[in-house]
Amino acid sequence: MGSLAAIASGLLIHFLTFEGRYYFDPALSLIIVIIILIGAIPLVRRCIDVFMQKVPSSIDIPKLKKELTEVPGVISLDQLHIWTLIGNKAIGSAHITLMDNIELMTILKDLEKIFQQHNIHSTTIQPIFKKI
Repeated sequence: MGSLAAIASGLLIHFLTFEGRYYFDPALSLIIVIIILIGAIPLVRRCIDVFMQKVPSSIDIPKLKKELTEVPGVISLDQLHIWTLIGNKAIGSAHITLMDNIELMTILKDLEKIFQQHNIHSTTIQPIFKKI
């Protein structure tokens, strides 16, 4: 597109005779810059979301916390982290305090299912056991 603008401005400068013809080149260059910026701004925003580990706007964190703490055997939920990895793929991690005498694999499957219902994949759950 930049090459076409350079050719067009060269032809306009060559064939037109008025004094303002020399402004075609910088004007077309500015138009090309604006078009490139309009296309680049959404890409930069998505990259910033990934680099800053932004929580996806589609995830309701209070609702997720409530559902996780309602699982039988869960005492508390600490350090819940949700962030964007690629585009709309969310990643999660949490420290979850559990009762000492529980079936760990059953609870982990229940917790994983809740994360997946909220479109959070590749979760890491750190169980912490507490005697009651």
